[in-house]
Amino acid sequence: MITGGGYMALFGSSKEKQKHMANPIVMAYLEDAQMIKSPAMLIDSHKNEIPCNISMIQEESNQLHLILHANLFADKGVKVAFVVVIDNMRIMGSSKIQEVRPGNAIIDIPDSFELSERRKKQRAKVNPREGTTATLLSGLFDGIGITGLIENLSETGFRVKVEKAIEIKSEKKISISSRNLKVGQIFPIVKISKIPQTIATIECGGKVIYIEVTNGVSYIGFSFEELKSEFVRVLEKFVSNRNSPPPTSLPPRMRKQKETTLVDPVSKTSKDGEELPEESELTGKSKNVASKSTHESAKEEKKEEKQEAAKSSPSSGDTAPAEKKPETQETSHTQSQSQSQPQPSAPTGQTSHAAKRPEPTPLQKLKRRTRTIILFGEDDTLDHLEKTFQSEGYAKVIRPQSLDEIFESAPQGGAGILLLSLGMPVENCIDIASSILAHIADPIPIVVIPEEGQITVGATLDAQKAGISMLLPGPLKVDDALFNKMEELMGIG
Repeated sequence: MITGGGYMALFGSSKEKQKHMANPIVMAYLEDAQMIKSPAMLIDSHKNEIPCNISMIQEESNQLHLILHANLFADKGVKVAFVVVIDNMRIMGSSKIQEVRPGNAIIDIPDSFELSERRKKQRAKVNPREGTTATLLSGLFDGIGITGLIENLSETGFRVKVEKAIEIKSEKKISISSRNLKVGQIFPIVKISKIPQTIATIECGGKVIYIEVTNGVSYIGFSFEELKSEFVRVLEKFVSNRNSPPPTSLPPRMRKQKETTLVDPVSKTSKDGEELPEESELTGKSKNVASKSTHESAKEEKKEEKQEAAKSSPSSGDTAPAEKKPETQETSHTQSQSQSQPQPSAPTGQTSHAAKRPEPTPLQKLKRRTRTIILFGEDDTLDHLEKTFQSEGYAKVIRPQSLDEIFESAPQGGAGILLLSLGMPVENCIDIASSILAHIADPIPIVVIPEEGQITVGATLDAQKAGISMLLPGPLKVDDALFNKMEELMGIG
């Protein structure tokens, strides 16, 4: 006789289902893309590209929730390609649609990711302040006209950020999206001017490769057609001066390594009642010295008490031990108090940083080489910050001497961070930080340290309105929390 539970287990109708184990590398990239709000897109079977962003990741149900920036017309179970751009890498994975709603979609978490680059040759990044512009016309009397700033340039094509788009016939402004511009559309007139370190203006034709819409801003990828030999030589020279070879493989990614390293020691201390090996190495000597000093002081107190007792009552030998018992209890109590008192704080600066900082992953090392750290101010701790960042693999640590140098050294795409330690009232610091943000083409995270005792609730709200990422009280405290927060603002943590 088969029971009810055995019946369901025999025919596979039990409610207990095996949980889907997601690829940890895929989950690491998805969590990173969600944190830094990386641009993404869905590509359906008709090659339509729907820009989107990741809103939520549900690993248990194997679902990825997306916010759509264009309409998606697809049924449940349809296969799509999910593409996300992280650290200038175009990563792709296959998935299936679970649900489609207006402005939202739910798809399966891809089983794997692979590097899917459009370009086959080297490309050069162009700073928006250099003003390299592109003018695109699909026709002289009819069609679409587009002007914008070029973000990267190569021998085969370029990527442009759309600044203005109009209908040529009616001269009405339009917004570029996949609705009015299709992949593969020909633009017979393409004009590129103000290329850095060159005088020539490139005139040729082009074709649309892709269309992306991120936060209301449109980006278009174009490929050249029938480019003249003199223009090819110009681009080859320009790209060779700004060499950025395309990646060949997808670097590995460890998932939540920093969080686990910080959580595990806490669990050890709470469960086992033992201290961390890092802290024991740092404070072991101080604890030994403290214990020795307490034992020596207790012995000296005992000797003094014996001498005083002998002087006061030399003949009565029976009463002395009775009087010494509470004293020995008091001394033992003082010893337990001295041992239970908190030990001297662990040394700050380089020692604590070297002991608690986890080993970076290969992708984190790659990110550190591409981030720009700008330290501005007269604080003595900035020298220590500069040396520590350089020792951790940050190739670009800049110490500007004026605001003009800050504007010149601001990284492209906001890939970095700016720390201002001005020693001024918080109102002045906020004004300076807001003026810096107004003059920089790409927003960059800013950490501001005003003079001591100047941070209030109102000042914090004003800093948030001005676009300041973090407001710290002075004097600057160099510890692991500061480094972890700065790396989190740069999209590395």
